[in-house]
Amino acid sequence: MKDTDCRQYRFAVPLRQLLRGSPNSSTQAESLPQAEDGEASLLGSSAENNLPIRQGLLVRLRSPDGLEGWGQAMPHSGVLTAANEAEVAEVALDAARSDLASQQAGMPLCDWLRQTSSYEPSGDAEEISSRQIPAVSQPTASAPPSGDAETIPSRQSAQVLPEATPVSSEAARISPRAIPVNTLISGAAQAAEDVARSGKLAADSGFPAVKLKVGNRELEDDIARVRALREAVGSEIAIRLDANGAWSHSEALQALRSLMPFDIEYVEEPLAVVANSNNLATSGKPADTRLASETANVPSSNSLATPSHTSPPAWSATLAGASASNNLATSADLAALADIAARSPIPVAADESLSSVADLSRLPRLGISVAVVKPAVLGNLCELFATSQMLLDEGVKVIVSSALDTSIGIACAAHFAAALGLSHTPCGLATAQWLADDLAEPLKIADGRISLPRTPGLGITPEPAALERLCSLFEETAPDVT
Repeated sequence: MKDTDCRQYRFAVPLRQLLRGSPNSSTQAESLPQAEDGEASLLGSSAENNLPIRQGLLVRLRSPDGLEGWGQAMPHSGVLTAANEAEVAEVALDAARSDLASQQAGMPLCDWLRQTSSYEPSGDAEEISSRQIPAVSQPTASAPPSGDAETIPSRQSAQVLPEATPVSSEAARISPRAIPVNTLISGAAQAAEDVARSGKLAADSGFPAVKLKVGNRELEDDIARVRALREAVGSEIAIRLDANGAWSHSEALQALRSLMPFDIEYVEEPLAVVANSNNLATSGKPADTRLASETANVPSSNSLATPSHTSPPAWSATLAGASASNNLATSADLAALADIAARSPIPVAADESLSSVADLSRLPRLGISVAVVKPAVLGNLCELFATSQMLLDEGVKVIVSSALDTSIGIACAAHFAAALGLSHTPCGLATAQWLADDLAEPLKIADGRISLPRTPGLGITPEPAALERLCSLFEETAPDVT
């Protein structure tokens, strides 16, 4: 891919409201959306309008024939630093390569992902599309990439991405073109009556699942809120809870047992996670410096091609003391989560505790039955996809989720979910409404389902004016620090 033009863009996206988990806030749900991944703290703000912001990286690849692949990545913390930027760039570059490769194959990204995987779904298309958890067969070994360091700047290089093979029209039906989504029905500060009102609105709007933040108030208050929500949405709507690591071990067990009567689908991250220094879902290995060089030393439209941060932006100090759930966990967190899962009457979901694709593969033997998978954080789409298929085969529920991404990242995640055949598993992708600005027009959501484009690749590209605007916002809110 030596002749492919590569550009990297740092951007900042403003949120509609400051995301706080404080029960003292008086802001109502309609004006206080909360991040799907539990980001509940100030991540910086625009000097012009004082809106909270999140930072990310966008990579564009342009092939000699004029096709453009786009990839977006976000650190869990929402703050780009010297410690995490190279790996965020790697995630974005891999997504751009996948977008470009699927366009070159002439198919939507979801079909390309499914066809390049070493897994093959079992059963006929109608049976697979009706499953809550699609069954898949065991993987076969794939050949390692060939070449040397000069011809393969990264093992995720487009030259070594698997080629798509023709499939029958029946098999093509396996990737749905609309994916059910859950909605976060309230900010964490809402009283029981507010939760009930928001839950009724979500149910009337066709959402098959609703999600509620818990754990930042007295347990009795959370019980009252969950009871009100169940009464409001009825028995047909799934309820998901997210504690964002709010409870100790004993508190988690007490809360899970107390919430059992309300038919909860699962509870995300009941235990506090152990922070690491990078604020990024890392792969357990150093970032590939060759790839960092590939993306960092190319032209960038906002003159920010070469990373220059040697420390986090000054305003990111506001994260101190309030970002335990934003930082990432070590393997010890999964072990602790597994212990809770073995004792809990409600299924437990891993989210921030997943620091790598390898961690995902550990869930079946740890007895953790739900995985929240965020492509914009974990990256390496082909490996992540194969691992997610393995989880489904092992009976682990996979919830594909946004990391409070732009619509470019949401589109990638939606294709990922469609490739997995999750036509009956609501995913955490109804998040574009929480952004005050965006890189592109959001995908349509109607009757609780997000629709995918039918064109090759992602089917969505950044709008030039929006890209310029959000790159400028990054410059305004994250000046270089020496």
